[in-house]
Order: sequence, then structure tokens, then C-alpha cells
Amino acid sequence: MHTMKPLGDDRAMDTHQLRLRNLGYTLVENALSPEMLRTLRARFDELLPKHGELPTAARPDTPSRDMNHLCEIDPLFDQLITLPSVFPIAETYMKGDIELLACTIGNFMPAHTPARVPWHRDGDYVRLTYLLSDVEAHGGPTAVLPGTHREEEGPHKWLNTDDGYPRAVPGMVKITGKAGTCMVNDTRI
Repeated sequence: MHTMKPLGDDRAMDTHQLRLRNLGYTLVENALSPEMLRTLRARFDELLPKHGELPTAARPDTPSRDMNHLCEIDPLFDQLITLPSVFPIAETYMKGDIELLACTIGNFMPAHTPARVPWHRDGDYVRLTYLLSDVEAHGGPTAVLPGTHREEEGPHKWLNTDDGYPRAVPGMVKITGKAGTCMVNDTRI
């Protein structure tokens, strides 16, 4: 019997592009070097008490906090926008049409924080989400519905409760990963 061989590291870009096209997201492990991760995490932790606000697009009853305009607060975070381990993936997916859409947001969600936004779809762009700490399935991860970025309509109303909480949906994937991982996603997912 012939077994399928995995794609090699020389096909990493192709693999990321397949995942983005088919699933709507891809994970880049070790996108941040250990030194960069330590520096960014330490600075994020320093800034959070002073700049952490109620989440921009979330329920005010959660303990999560956002730092809006993170790159303006500290240009140290600018390097995340064009990081060589991640930017080419987004650039290829967007066929070279890359421009910074809006402010950068640093988000802090303590473990076991309930969902803070309903199932929704954002605009037609790519988001880079860097994990500055390990995220486990029960530690407040982002959840996605793979493939929904290709649907014409946004999420059905019944995917959320009447009071705006997302429901657990068959096929949803909780995005987990080690610190230093980056999720690149089509925001229509």
C-alpha cells in the first residue's frame, strides 16, 4: 500500500496558501523568535495596566482588555506588521495588494474568559494575530468556522443566542497554539 507523503518545508508557502483559500486561516508556528517574543511580551505586560481599555467590539462584562493603536503607543510593535515570517503569506494571499487598514489592537483575555463577541464576519482583508502566550482550548481561544469565508452570506442569526453569545457549532475550530505562533486569517471567516 502506498502512503501519502507530507509536503516538505520547501512547500510551506503553498501549504499556507492552500489553508487560507480552503479553510480561511493558517497558523505560522514560531513566527516570533524567542528573543522577540520575550521583548514584546514584557512590553505588552508593562503597557496593559496603563492603556488596557474595555474591548472595542466586545461585551463590557468580560475581563478582556484591548490596547487600541498599539503601534502608536509603542513603535516596538510596528515590526509585527511586516514580519518576514508572516508578511509574505498575507501578501501572496492578497495578490500583493497590501495596505494597513486600521489601527493595531493588542488584546488581553484571561484564561477561561467567556466569548466576548458573537459569530460575525469582518471586511475583505487579512488579519495577523500573534500569540504572546500559550493558548489552549479552554484558555479563551478565538474560534473559527473553516471555509465560511467563501460563503455569500454572513453567519446565520441562529449561530448566536438571543443575548448575543456565540453557540458551539459543529465544525468550529478553536485556534490554539504556543506563544510565538501567528494566525493569518481571511476576516470573512
